[in-house]
Amino acid sequence: MNKVAQRLLVFFIGIPIVLGIVLLDFYNYLPLNLILVICSATAAAELYKLFSAKTELLPKFLVCTLSALLPLLSYLLVFLKKLYDSPQKEHYLKAAPLVRRLISFYPVALRHDLVMQLLTFPLPDLKR
Repeated sequence: MNKVAQRLLVFFIGIPIVLGIVLLDFYNYLPLNLILVICSATAAAELYKLFSAKTELLPKFLVCTLSALLPLLSYLLVFLKKLYDSPQKEHYLKAAPLVRRLISFYPVALRHDLVMQLLTFPLPDLKR
């Protein structure tokens, strides 16, 4: 394929795909964030190859996984912040009576463990 055909393919196919991914507000830019996670892991793998020739490094799987977690966690933070700022957080106010009723039906021997697990669940502060 000659250079002109490659450039035309990039112009007519590649650029609209990139613009669509960047401008598509689907679940807080989920497609863009998934591409960022994949690119981050790929870049970490390439850097691992470069650096492993001269120095000893951590396992490759660990390095790639941890580098892919950064954009994933930033997306999760934005998603949870939007959920917390939404009017749906008012539904958490009705959770306490429901939990009390559900705990009363739970076996007595296992209630303590269940309550300890429920106490670790974060509830929003609605008094702000």
